Parts: sequence; C-alpha cells; structure tokens
Amino acid sequence: MRSFQDKVVVVTGAGSGIGRASARLFAGKGARVHLVDIDIERVEQVRGEIGGAPERGHVVDCTDPQAMEELAARVYELDGRVDLLQNGVGVLVAGPVEEISLYDWRRVIDTNIWSVVHGVRAFIPRMLSQGGGAHLVNVASVAGLVGFPYTVPYSATKFAVVGLSEALSAELYGKGIAVTAVCPGAVRSNLVSDGVLRLPGRWQERFEQAFAGVAADPE
Repeated sequence: MRSFQDKVVVVTGAGSGIGRASARLFAGKGARVHLVDIDIERVEQVRGEIGGAPERGHVVDCTDPQAMEELAARVYELDGRVDLLQNGVGVLVAGPVEEISLYDWRRVIDTNIWSVVHGVRAFIPRMLSQGGGAHLVNVASVAGLVGFPYTVPYSATKFAVVGLSEALSAELYGKGIAVTAVCPGAVRSNLVSDGVLRLPGRWQERFEQAFAGVAADPE
C-alpha cells in the first residue's frame, strides 16, 4: 500500500498510545480513519485532533463479538470497504503468577486475544469480498517473542497474537490480504497506567526505572 490517500482505515484502541499515534498518522496521509475505543472521551479527543467525521468515531467494546460485527456493518455501510484494519486493543496485568486471579486472566485473554479474533471474524470475510488489496495489522509486543517474569498472562496472549498473525499470513497469502504483526518494546502509553501492576519487592521500582529509561513515544 504505497498511498493512504482516501483509503479506509479502522483502528481499534485508537483512544491512546500506539492506536492514537497511528490514527493521527493515517489521517495525516489522507486516509478516512474510523476510530474505535471503549472510552468515548478518548474517541472524541482523537477525532477532534484529526478532524474526523462524527460518524467515524465508534465507542465499542472489542471483546464483544456482536459489537464488533455491528461495527464492521456500520463501517461498510458508510464507506463500502476497508483497506486496513489495525487491531490494537490491549491490557496489562503484571505480578506473581500465583497471585493473579482468574478474573484478571480472563480480562487479559478477552482483551488481548478475543478482541483480535472478533476483529478478524467481523472484517476479514468482508475484506476478502472486496477482491484484495487490503491489510491486517495486529499489534502484539516484544513480550510475544520473549517471555518476561511477572507478565505471564500478557506474554501468553501476545505470543498467541503473533502465532495467529503468522498463520493468517500463510492462509491469506495470494488472496489479496497482507498480514503484519507489530512487536514493539516499551512504549509510553496508557498500557501501564490503565493496567494492574502488583510486582513484588523492588521489581516495581526496577520496572518503572527501566520503562522511563527505554520507553519510546508512540509515534
């Protein structure tokens, strides 16, 4: 995809971090960007930043399959196609594995894996019917390539996103849909502030120091 001029782009998790930065970049290159986030205030803020149309701001719980199906239907009703879908919703729970509750396990799995699955199920059939030229981007993490202590649920889900993306890439090769898994390292975003960190001993301090020292801006 050499040009984004007038391309239709859908970004989930567009309210902050990498999603917000991506949405701004796509809009700056002339794309018609659909902003998807569970937080209405964040959606409206980013929509104002990019000068997006009101109908292209969507408040959606991406862990809800029906909500994602309805989102896809609305996008296609408005623009008739999707040239790029970026699945970027994510949540972090960090702490000793023996202390992580089943509730937190389910929350991380629902958000980090099922939101991607629901995006794939809602959009890929429609993107295939367009006749090709589309792109799927799944935002994973370096934690989906290397396991780190005290991030077991997060790492497990990001490994799953990488594997899902590799398998999709192999299956959709030749059908006109390219697939990319993005595996960034530490990024200054809401992932940490919105997440749950219960790190033992000095791990919390070490984590914060390391994050402050190496984290990149979302852009």
